[in-house]
Amino acid sequence: MKYINLNFNSDIQFKLEQLKYKLNHFSCGEFEFSIQEDITNCEIKIFQSFSVGKFNDDLMKLQIVCDVLKRNHVKKITYFAPFLPYTRQDRTYDTTSSLGSKIIAEIINNCDINEIITYDLHALQIEGFFKGKVQNLSMVPDFIDDIKNKFNHDEIVIVFPDTGSASRSKRFFTEEEFKIAIINKNRTKDQIKMEILGNVKNRIAIIIDDIIDSGGTIIEASKILLEDEVKSIFVYSTHGIFSNNAIEKIEESSIEKFIISNSLRSNKSHKIDIISINIKM
Repeated sequence: MKYINLNFNSDIQFKLEQLKYKLNHFSCGEFEFSIQEDITNCEIKIFQSFSVGKFNDDLMKLQIVCDVLKRNHVKKITYFAPFLPYTRQDRTYDTTSSLGSKIIAEIINNCDINEIITYDLHALQIEGFFKGKVQNLSMVPDFIDDIKNKFNHDEIVIVFPDTGSASRSKRFFTEEEFKIAIINKNRTKDQIKMEILGNVKNRIAIIIDDIIDSGGTIIEASKILLEDEVKSIFVYSTHGIFSNNAIEKIEESSIEKFIISNSLRSNKSHKIDIISINIKM
């Protein structure tokens, strides 16, 4: 098996042999991909990290690479992308709005990718859109280990910022003895009202979520937690997008730390710590 590294955000030392190729970037924005060896019947593993603000460019790059691989009759393509864009568009109630998760799956399916390895898909039903085998791994077990190492068990409460987050991650806590709380959102025509289900008073709140984008939801959640007299707040999230002025907002927030994975290439801050994805090669 040989590998292709498409801007993969990791300091991992690859044990596989790298495919001999060239990927040219032109000033007009186009990409050109070419190989310098025979790959007929080879198994190829593609590693890709999406860059914030360039999701669509990265998707085009993937399609160009896979087109060359297919035309050279490779045996198998495995795609390792810890974060997949558009997965928050996982449902629609009519034909007037986009279903981005279905489109991203169709792009990958058209690339003839045999196996997809990713982390913490926003909704489990997205797996059904892919033709190839899907390994939807999770950073939550790593987060739990980190929490156990850093905090006194009796002082903390695990907080899910909404019911969707709870449904994705709660299964990892079934054998743990942490206190659990959920922030319930009641949407009206004019506003979103939040209420905490569970006791958080005088505890360290540990918020668990899959994606932080603008940071608005997490910051609003922290405000209601402070109203219920938590001692301090820490956030664990697999994918840190931090779009627009999110970094500025979180640095001004009352949240102590954001602990994220290196699934994306994003901005840095003194409030952000990284737990690297553990890739078993």
